[in-house]
Amino acid sequence: LFSIHFSQFFMDLNKMYLNNDSTYQVRTLLTPLFCDDVGKITRRLEITHAGLGFVDEATGEEFTIEYNVNPINYTFNIMDAVRPVAKFNTTTNLYDFTWNFQIKTFMTDLINSSECGWEKQVVVANSVPGKLINEMTTSFGKKFGQENHIYKLFEFWYADNHERFGDLHSTQCHDFAWRAMQDLERKGAKYNGKLAQRLRAYYQINRDQPSPRLLNESDKADNQQIFDFYEKFNLIGKEMSQVEFAKRYFSGELIQEMKLKWPMVKIITPLETGYWTVESDKLMWYQKELEKAPGID
Repeated sequence: LFSIHFSQFFMDLNKMYLNNDSTYQVRTLLTPLFCDDVGKITRRLEITHAGLGFVDEATGEEFTIEYNVNPINYTFNIMDAVRPVAKFNTTTNLYDFTWNFQIKTFMTDLINSSECGWEKQVVVANSVPGKLINEMTTSFGKKFGQENHIYKLFEFWYADNHERFGDLHSTQCHDFAWRAMQDLERKGAKYNGKLAQRLRAYYQINRDQPSPRLLNESDKADNQQIFDFYEKFNLIGKEMSQVEFAKRYFSGELIQEMKLKWPMVKIITPLETGYWTVESDKLMWYQKELEKAPGID
């Protein structure tokens, strides 16, 4: 999620771009999120965008793969990444929710190491056959992009033991990089250590609360509940610059402020199966575990 300075984008993941007969070094890649657009504040907050890099061990030729905003003809707006646009449908008397922020998986032919590029790179594997990487990009990489057109940033986790609710996963850049590494391992890649996923973002829930509930967008009350949350989200977001919004949103301050200001508005988060909420008036805290990039121990 940042302005990228690559020489060429490869959007068609039906094609194989690496040399099947070459071997590659695999790197995890990190850059400060929205760095070109909001400045270095995300570096200080340790909020990062992740991808994978591949370097031909004989020629030095470079490639990357990432799950990111469509780099073709897109004007950056941070609000587009975190909330849908609601339009009232006079035929159904319901709100239709659409997202301007369209996410793709794509590849490039350069690991950009300049400022606001891939500032942190960690070698996680050596001598991985190009054939395996091509198989990953054209199968898992393509499918992930086809099935996930928006960022789903937050999961629900129980506070007592960090158990994920309902096996419902977020879909953001770190999730993509982690799952791509898993797919490479299943295909035969050998890493320089044990795979470890470290970055997660979640809402903390307690077992004495009602369980999260999937909302029915066709139900008038549920539809209105989704609208009410994002209407308040828009109101609070319009009061600040994109830099301030990024700081407060990704630190968790903004969500906490919303719940304190409008205690009856219930938190909504999109997940794999739709919009979810917790039917409780308790303040539900946004938590983040940053530490390191998905990689190896």
